[in-house]
Amino acid sequence: MADGEAYQLKPNKKDPEAFERLFSASADEIFEAISRLEIINISLNYGDNPQLIFEGLNSTGLDLSEGDKKATIKSIRQKEEIITYLTNHVSAKNSDIAELLGVKSTRAKKPLSELIADEIVAAEGGNRNRTYRLKS
Repeated sequence: MADGEAYQLKPNKKDPEAFERLFSASADEIFEAISRLEIINISLNYGDNPQLIFEGLNSTGLDLSEGDKKATIKSIRQKEEIITYLTNHVSAKNSDIAELLGVKSTRAKKPLSELIADEIVAAEGGNRNRTYRLKS
């Protein structure tokens, strides 16, 4: 991270409760909590968004397996590839996205559906002629 660059975490519903517990905790309780922290080493590729990856890993608050971590990073990278592709090509079919990601058409539907749910991508047309584009 460059000097002066900062990342803001998204607040969640449990933040006020956690904040209250932190400041009412004894030194021993704080030490115990810190000793349970887990360091995660993630290698980023050029162009990866570290905040998106961190938020994806942290969104559930549950313990993540190594497989969960890798799947989250892969999903985020696939979505970023789709966004870049649609920025350069205006629209694409499912088969175009599948080829881009190196997966079968059925596997390309998941990141596309997530991007649609996040209102980043719009789907147009029926099933056979459906195309995807970035939302304006």
